[in-house]
Amino acid sequence: MDLNQKPTPTTTCRGPDLNVGIEQLKSVGPRNIPRLAKLGIKTVRDLLWHFPARYEDYSRVVSISEIEPGQKVNIQGEVLKMSNRMIFPKRMSITNALVGDETGAVKVVWFNQPFIANSLREGTLVSLAGKANLDKHGLYLSSPTYEKIQDIEFKNYNLTHTGGLIPIYPETEGVTSKYLRFLIKPILKDLEVPDPLPEEIIKKYNLPSLSEAVNKIHYPVNNQEAEAAKERLAFDDLLLFQLKALLERRKLNQLKSVGIKFDQ
Repeated sequence: MDLNQKPTPTTTCRGPDLNVGIEQLKSVGPRNIPRLAKLGIKTVRDLLWHFPARYEDYSRVVSISEIEPGQKVNIQGEVLKMSNRMIFPKRMSITNALVGDETGAVKVVWFNQPFIANSLREGTLVSLAGKANLDKHGLYLSSPTYEKIQDIEFKNYNLTHTGGLIPIYPETEGVTSKYLRFLIKPILKDLEVPDPLPEEIIKKYNLPSLSEAVNKIHYPVNNQEAEAAKERLAFDDLLLFQLKALLERRKLNQLKSVGIKFDQ
């Protein structure tokens, strides 16, 4: 079953017009339009029906003292130090940071992303999600995803890239999962998609509404929500397939057969 089948509601929906071109989104520049098109994304509807291939689980925030080598972790703390340096002759930039919480501090390293030093200045509160590695200099996080936070007491509250189940999408050159999350999450806020299923069918099979399924396929609270969203979207896909088959059968039944003379 193809979960990427896109329904075409006949009524309007609350929120953005799903049929407008992706170029109408203010965060989509001219360079990204052909890149998104490679993924089949040309309208806002295409964007929302570009479902995650999997999720990274960063639902638990760990203290720095709990980090172990090889773990994928979500930590939150304050940027204590930040620096950039170049490695010659490779012409590679390395951004080094030291991030601390009440239990300790850990080194963070990014490669060829010198702009991070301007974004995450010393004193900034940050949420980081990535893999912990160990070398001869000690434990460090290698190129983690990051986002600024206002208060570490809120933990995973309303995080897009580093808290909870984080969607990982099919990607192409120049279009990362982080960029797709950046585009998709704001659209989901007030989204209400017209539901083609009758209410009695939704209740009978205990299915989420279409709006809820689209929201939860991108940002589920847990694996159960993700599975429920997948089941609803798969149900729609199977129903559309069956309806199409019935329409084709009806067209065939309406055709007149060619008369054949019988020679007894």
